[in-house]
Amino acid sequence: MDEQQNKPHQPSEVWPNVTPLPGRGNAITTDVHNTQSESDSESAIDLFEYLFMIRKHWMVFTVVIFVSAVASVLWTMKQPKVYKSHASIIINSRAPRVLTNVQEVNPAGGGNYWATEYFYRTEYKVLESRMVAARAAEILNIAADDEHNGIARIKEETKKAEARARMDPAALVRSMYYIEPDKKSRVTRVVVEHQDPQYTARVANAVSEAYLEQNLDQKTASTREASSWLAVQHQDLKKKLEQSEQALFDYMATKNVLNASLESQEAEVLQRLTAFNSRLAEVQAERIASELRVEALQQARQDTNTLDSLDEVRQTVIIGELKSRLVELNGKKSDLESRYKKAHPKVQTINRQIQLVKANLAKEVDGVLMGLERAAASLQTTEQGLKTAIANEKSKEAYLNKLKLDYTRLKREVDTNKKLFELVTSRLKETDLSGMLRVNNAFILDPAKVPNAPFKPSLRRNGFMGCLLGLFLALALVVFLEVTDNTLRSPEDIQEILGTAFLGMLPVIDREEENIPKNVVPVSETVKQTKHRDFYILENPKSMSAECIRSIRTNLLFMSPDRALESMVVTSAIPQEGKTTTAISLAITMAQSGSRTLLVDTDMRRPRLHRSFGLKNEVGITSAIVGDKTLDEAIQRTEVEGLDLLVCGPVPPNPAELLHTQRFVKVFNDLKARYDRVIFDSPPVGAVTDPVILSTLVDGTILVVKSGKTTRHLGRQSMRTLRDANVNVLGAILNDVALSRKKYGYYYSRYYRYGTYYGQYYGPYGADESEDGGGDQKNSA
Repeated sequence: MDEQQNKPHQPSEVWPNVTPLPGRGNAITTDVHNTQSESDSESAIDLFEYLFMIRKHWMVFTVVIFVSAVASVLWTMKQPKVYKSHASIIINSRAPRVLTNVQEVNPAGGGNYWATEYFYRTEYKVLESRMVAARAAEILNIAADDEHNGIARIKEETKKAEARARMDPAALVRSMYYIEPDKKSRVTRVVVEHQDPQYTARVANAVSEAYLEQNLDQKTASTREASSWLAVQHQDLKKKLEQSEQALFDYMATKNVLNASLESQEAEVLQRLTAFNSRLAEVQAERIASELRVEALQQARQDTNTLDSLDEVRQTVIIGELKSRLVELNGKKSDLESRYKKAHPKVQTINRQIQLVKANLAKEVDGVLMGLERAAASLQTTEQGLKTAIANEKSKEAYLNKLKLDYTRLKREVDTNKKLFELVTSRLKETDLSGMLRVNNAFILDPAKVPNAPFKPSLRRNGFMGCLLGLFLALALVVFLEVTDNTLRSPEDIQEILGTAFLGMLPVIDREEENIPKNVVPVSETVKQTKHRDFYILENPKSMSAECIRSIRTNLLFMSPDRALESMVVTSAIPQEGKTTTAISLAITMAQSGSRTLLVDTDMRRPRLHRSFGLKNEVGITSAIVGDKTLDEAIQRTEVEGLDLLVCGPVPPNPAELLHTQRFVKVFNDLKARYDRVIFDSPPVGAVTDPVILSTLVDGTILVVKSGKTTRHLGRQSMRTLRDANVNVLGAILNDVALSRKKYGYYYSRYYRYGTYYGQYYGPYGADESEDGGGDQKNSA
């Protein structure tokens, strides 16, 4: 057997004509097997799988929830009763304004959202502060109240003294209360929880009163501090004002100036500066023009012909007369030179006259030039005097500015000190008035009342929480039980762990669905008489089981559309997995589809088909192999049209050797020639080698796996045994699935799209047939 599992089966001398069929055994390759079938990964758990797990382990689920609920109730009943009371306080962001024009020293809140938000957060912290708790402890006198400070529970006096010395009254009170602000209003509740109902109300009221006192004392202390500070500042500012006023007076007396005289002097200086600057511009223009005329006249002296272009020359009468005389003499000279020679006395006389006129003309031009030069020099003197006057006025202006700057600085200091002094004086009076007022921005809306009933423990709430905790624990336990389950249960297990195709599933057939009375187990009756589970689909063609087996038949036919599956072996990993019932149902379905079908019982160790059909096992396939009977004599007709049966016959002592014989090969070939479909019901592959031998002859092998029983190890081992023999494994059928009509639609709808339809539409047929039903007998072979 080990040798057959480690290598493909080879023909033996006893069975020389039997060879493995070509092209078989590779429906699922070895690579897929190695990568997928060895994996132990679980499918993703969805909501419906949780419901399935809860239904499967409903007893554990219910017990855990019940125990958790009972435990929570018992624990609640043993807990001490705690009472709850609260006092309501209204906290305003600003205190009431008694004096309209008097501003508070320490305003409570700001004007914007964030300032108000920070104010209330601060007030909540004040309510929870140690200072408020200490005030409340003084009001309650908790240090001397041994009943509520825990001292009364101590028996020994020495320990009482030690506990009293270590006692922190503020911390003790602080541990008794907490704050509950109302987000939609300005109301804040001081909540106290304690085992004494009357003391609960006392603590809440004491904390509220302590907060109001603390708030008012803080405001009064702030006002008092502000008033003291303002009084000091008032005296300092008064001295500064007096000093600044004296400095201003001394300065005005020393400089002999007033604010009005300074302004008039500045105006006069500005007026003179304006006049001097204007006159200076005029003189400078005149000086420049005069200098230009002098320069032009100096150039004209060399050429008398250009003198007429100068206004000063044209306007001088003597120069004009001299020029006319010169012209006249030059004319006479020309006339005389035309008649006499240059040495002639008349010519010489006229020349002397011309020289005399020119000398007189030059003398007159020099006189005009000297007049222009004197005028230019006078203008320069006037210009220099104006510049000196302007400089003097600017010096006066600078001096006046310096006086005004010092005066303005001293005057400004006096005005500033005066304003500050007046402001502090006014604020000091307002602060004194505010300190006299005892107005608080918070007040108690509702004082705490003595509670009538305990606040906790709440039996209803704790019971609910116990049930909720039990629900989570029960669910966790159910998931744990499912995770630790190593059996094959789902189509995903078939595909991922076994590494083979998923052909379909067969649901559990209960007694109620079989319509068999309780305590009645059919053994040898016919189909019509017993309605045995092996023939359930025959009697219930519209049931869910019938639809599932028809789906499996369709999947098998479409697996090899080019070549029909004429022969197949139905096996399982271990006994009691439903392979015989599956083989019968598959054979019936094949026959109902119009195929001539033969069902052969090759389980030669524990044959069962003859009992299912109510026939005798005297003649069967073993009789045909050994030659005692012919096939015609061994094959029996059934009441299912198109379905024949070949039972096992006498049980041989050596089934494996019998299947290795050439005679069996001949019988096998004869059966294939007679029928369209030959289905062999074989023993479990994990127990004997018979199914491996048969699988090497047929067109394909079907592995039946029982949900919740077949372990993953046995499933993988069976697939490995078949693949090692180069067997064509068509796929696996998941049998005995705990599948009710309600669950069929939403858990396995991904594999049977119309499963919901059949589960809902044909449900009433099963309901009608189950009126007399009873137990839970499973669909197991």
